[in-house]
Amino acid sequence: MGEGFKIGFARTWEDARLEQYMEQGRVSIVYAKTAEEVRLYMEQGRIPVECAFGAESVVDAFELDHHGKYSSKPAVAVQAAEIKAAQVPVATKFVVTGDPDLDAVFAIAVLSGGLQMSEEDMNSFAKAIGEVDTDPTNFDWKKRWAREIAYFEKKSKKEQSSDAFWENIKLLKEIVEHQVPEEELDEVYEDFIKERETPPQIDEFFGDKVAFVNLKKSGADFSVALKAYKVRPAIVVLMDTDAIVVGIKDDNVAKEFLGEGGLKNLWPILHQEVTPEWDPKQSWGGRESAGGSPRGRIMSLDEAYKTCQIVEGMLK
Repeated sequence: MGEGFKIGFARTWEDARLEQYMEQGRVSIVYAKTAEEVRLYMEQGRIPVECAFGAESVVDAFELDHHGKYSSKPAVAVQAAEIKAAQVPVATKFVVTGDPDLDAVFAIAVLSGGLQMSEEDMNSFAKAIGEVDTDPTNFDWKKRWAREIAYFEKKSKKEQSSDAFWENIKLLKEIVEHQVPEEELDEVYEDFIKERETPPQIDEFFGDKVAFVNLKKSGADFSVALKAYKVRPAIVVLMDTDAIVVGIKDDNVAKEFLGEGGLKNLWPILHQEVTPEWDPKQSWGGRESAGGSPRGRIMSLDEAYKTCQIVEGMLK
C-alpha cells in the first residue's frame, strides 16, 4: 500500500476491538453536509464512506462509494470486506453523509475492526448487504443473512447524524455477536416478511409508469415504498427527511426505459426543472436505478409532484 493508505489507520485487525475504541475515543465519525466539508475532514486524515453529492463523489485512495461515476463498483460493505482481507491496518477516523444504512455502517464496523466474524461469514454477509442495497426488489428474503438484515432494517436509527451511525454500529455488533435472542430475531423477521406481503400503499399514480408514495405524511418505513414496484416500474418517494427518492425497479428496467446509464440520464433534467438554483455538481444523483434530490435541500410536496410528472414523461 502507498503512503496515502496509512492516514487514519492504527494497530492490527487481531488486537482491534470497536468497543475499546468507542470507550477510549479512538474511533471518530463525523457527519458532513457538503462535499466541501468532506474534503476539509479528509485533511484531518478521515476516510470518506459513501460521500456522494449528486454527480460528485468525494473519495480517497480506497474509493469507498458506489454512486455516480463509481456506480460500477460493488457496495461499500463488499469493498470493506475486501480491504480487510488484504490485511490493511485498522481505520479510526471516518467522515460520512446521508443515511446510516447497513451498507455504510457495516463498512465502518469492518474497517475499524469492530466485527468479530470469520472471513467467510464476513464476505457472505457483505455480499447479501450489497444485494439488498443495490437491488432490493430482487433480493431473496429466504437466503442466509436475510433475518439479520431484516432486524437491522426494523431496529436501526434513520436520522442523518454521526450519533445515528454510532447507534447502528452498536446494533450491528449486537446482531453479529449473537447478543439478540433468537426468538426476537425470528419474531421481527416474520413481521418484516408479513409487511412486505401486504398490498402497496400508494398515494397517487402518474400515468402508467410512476407511483408516488408520501412517507412524510404516513411516517411509514421505506420498505412500504418498495412495494409499489408491484404495480409500477418507477417510484417517486417524499421521505420524512424532506428528501425525494426516485427509483426504477432494477438496472435492466432502467436501461430499457432510459438507455445506457438509466437514471443518470435523468438527474441533469431534474436539476434544471426542479432545483435550478442548486449547485449542479451537488444536485440530483445516484445510481442507474435509484437516487434522489440534492443532499440538504428541503423538498416540497409540489416539487415531488413535479418530479413525478418529469419521470413519467421520460419513461417511454
